[in-house]
Amino acid sequence: MIKNVLEMMFIERLQIREIAKRLGITQENLQERLKMLVHMGYIKKAVSSGKECGKGCWKCSLSSLCEDDQSTSQKINWYELTEKGKKVIEK
Repeated sequence: MIKNVLEMMFIERLQIREIAKRLGITQENLQERLKMLVHMGYIKKAVSSGKECGKGCWKCSLSSLCEDDQSTSQKINWYELTEKGKKVIEK
């Protein structure tokens, strides 16, 4: 289960709602599972204020969450894979 979720998040780059749908669970249930993965050290939560970006949008995996004028002050939340998580995916 851990490997499947990590692969959907970091290899397939699916959104939370799509992962939940594939797993047959609610988004809320998936969020609880993600909290457990953070606690277990497989992923870590990251937050961007949106202000520090400004360049390289064409290669940014979060560009679809930003506003077109790049003056967004919206906070963007995402998860990053830890070294422990990378080892799970590489097996």
